[in-house]
Amino acid sequence: MADFRDPWTQNMHFSHSGVRKAVEEWMERRVFADADAVITVTDGFADLFRRKYPKYAHKLQVIRNGVDPDDFPLVVQPKRTERFTLFYGGILYPRRSPAALFQALNTALRYGKLSPDQIRVQFAVVFDYPGHTENRDLCRELGLESVVEVLGYLPHRDVLRRIQEVDALLLIGERTGQENPYVAGKLYEYLHVQKPILALLEDGEAARLIQTDRAGDVVDPTDVAGITQALLRLVDAHAKKQRHVQADPTSGIVRSNKYTRQTQTAELARLMNQLTSSPRPNSSRHLNENATWT
Repeated sequence: MADFRDPWTQNMHFSHSGVRKAVEEWMERRVFADADAVITVTDGFADLFRRKYPKYAHKLQVIRNGVDPDDFPLVVQPKRTERFTLFYGGILYPRRSPAALFQALNTALRYGKLSPDQIRVQFAVVFDYPGHTENRDLCRELGLESVVEVLGYLPHRDVLRRIQEVDALLLIGERTGQENPYVAGKLYEYLHVQKPILALLEDGEAARLIQTDRAGDVVDPTDVAGITQALLRLVDAHAKKQRHVQADPTSGIVRSNKYTRQTQTAELARLMNQLTSSPRPNSSRHLNENATWT
């Protein structure tokens, strides 16, 4: 079996050319020819491979990334506060920018749709790249210092605790201008804890996962008006919940087992059993042993 966590020669970061590109293309073809099964982690990646290697399309299997439930600290009762808290844990950079979100927050505050004591947006890990201050500068320019909270680097376990305690989770995708087959690992953590998600994503697989699971709102990352409306819906839903839900000290956090290591391992075991229970084809090297890449 071969396992592709990401595309190889079709990777968005693959920039080799000439001899190096030809060698890696040849190596990739050999992997597909020699493997009895090829696993990858998204439907989009599988489609890329099927289009490139239609002869080996039958070998492709999708087993998604996911989470280990044991990584999540036990939080029996989430913290309940009047102030709605939205949390993002990850790295921000120009193609993955919170600028439209900040504009949406400014719009909601400026027109009195929200007040600063109603909402807080927390960012953990990398808010601005070292040597850059664009996000901090924009927050200051838009008067969001009392709303946006920068937490800096946090241990992963602390991030997993926070995503269970806050009211909703923020996902910001890259702006590529095309269908995106990539799914951030944090999305599976978000789906596991089953908190509402505000996803600023272009069309792609991550957006479809959220929509299929009815896990939250998906808005184009440049749509300020759409983001504003999504924020208002989230804050309104939080306020209604605070008014009508009485804290129950015995209630825990609902979790989803759809994307867990146990589920993935069961899928992998089924595939292994299938491969080992049927006779292996006569190692027909689909590429000639003496084939060259020139």
